[in-house]
Amino acid sequence: MKKLLIILYLFSLPAVAQISVTPFAGINSTRALYYYWEKGGNYGVYGVEVEGRLRPRKFSSIHVSFVTGASYLANGYFRDSGLAFSTLIYDTHTSELRTNYFQIPAELKLNWQPFPLVEDWKIFFGAGISNDFLLKSSLEEKAIEVNISSDLFAPPQTTSYEDGRNIAEFSRKYSVFSRFELGAKYKRIHFAYRFCFSLQDMHHAGLENVWQVPSGSSNYMTPMELNGKRNEKYSEFVLGFRVK
Repeated sequence: MKKLLIILYLFSLPAVAQISVTPFAGINSTRALYYYWEKGGNYGVYGVEVEGRLRPRKFSSIHVSFVTGASYLANGYFRDSGLAFSTLIYDTHTSELRTNYFQIPAELKLNWQPFPLVEDWKIFFGAGISNDFLLKSSLEEKAIEVNISSDLFAPPQTTSYEDGRNIAEFSRKYSVFSRFELGAKYKRIHFAYRFCFSLQDMHHAGLENVWQVPSGSSNYMTPMELNGKRNEKYSEFVLGFRVK
């Protein structure tokens, strides 16, 4: 009888933890620091989020949860700069960096139920880090520079540089981004806005020694000389559906 009472008591206790699984998809907007923060492009991000939260023993409008999971991001940076003097005389520089990452976040999330009688609606704020593991990395650059002669009858002198290759050997294989998140949940629907900022130098160290585009003509190398390092940041808007 005593054992039966103990079993019934244990089953009557509320669960002390709850795990939810939410696949999501969204848009990633990547920016890199050159002379100022320039937009590198919009990219898709896909993954699954696993959230574990403590369930309070009595009603509370606020609770804390821990978030992890995994996602895939194929982003990069594209920059096309040029100064045209006419249809025939111009300088142009193009750069395209492509990177593929496998991401694992580690985040604490503060969840708030603004309406006590509406359990299906919650607002949350999260802060933590994103651990980004590099899968692929490539860079392509092309520069065409036109030097105008003081002699109007002399043809302009054109110089061009071009290079493109897999640069994974020069890339940081593992990087950490700070991560902040604001969003809401309604029943099984989950939507959020995330902001991430690199905590490490994202420059491909040593690439300047073999790159065929001189640093003065390279969109990628020039910021490194100006800033001393390469910073990146990205924002994401994601939409998910909780399956568990």
